[in-house]
Amino acid sequence: MKQFEKKVYSQNGEDGIIEEIFNRIGTTNKFFVEFGVQSGSECNTRLLRKHGWTGVWMDSSYENTNVHKVFLTVENINETFAKFEVPKEFDLLSIDIDGNDFWMWQALKKYEPRVVVIEYNAQISPEKVLTIPYNPKFRQCSSPTRDDFFGASLGAFIELGKRKGYEYLCVNELVNKKYVNAFFVKSEYISRFDNIKIPKAIFTRFRHDSTKYELLINPFGKKS
Repeated sequence: MKQFEKKVYSQNGEDGIIEEIFNRIGTTNKFFVEFGVQSGSECNTRLLRKHGWTGVWMDSSYENTNVHKVFLTVENINETFAKFEVPKEFDLLSIDIDGNDFWMWQALKKYEPRVVVIEYNAQISPEKVLTIPYNPKFRQCSSPTRDDFFGASLGAFIELGKRKGYEYLCVNELVNKKYVNAFFVKSEYISRFDNIKIPKAIFTRFRHDSTKYELLINPFGKKS
């Protein structure tokens, strides 16, 4: 899917990948949910909104006409979706909160997006199944002390996706193989795609506190 990457309002070419996914699987209600959008000026679903889609934008630090200021946790995510009248089945879910991303997707019950875009921690080997422990108050360290202790490995999301009925599709590689987001589709659609590859390379970020690696856990209770 790398050849379809295109940046309009997204950060790393996600706009083009999302467009191609729905070219192949079609749309239903053209409804999206994205949290971690900041102001909404640069995110994965702004282009969809421009093309007539409807949905819900949420962020823990920003609020404007289109963005709801909400700090999501495992404990409130389902009631928050209900509050905003999210359909039980909808086309696209995008998660980018630099923290409890794994736990948010795992905790989502009764809601089945057809496509999931989720930021993963590319500092961790894709072969590892690791995430930060759940902490409802977690916020990634702010610059200049920001480090790479956040989120989960690609391997953790692939395993979670399988358990929820999704198949891994691809990651974006737009800028110098700067892997950021992983794309998943409901298992019933995976036959419409080919050449699916899990990246072996790891994008080394500028800031990294290696001592925190020991704090990562396997969310499924296995050794990773």
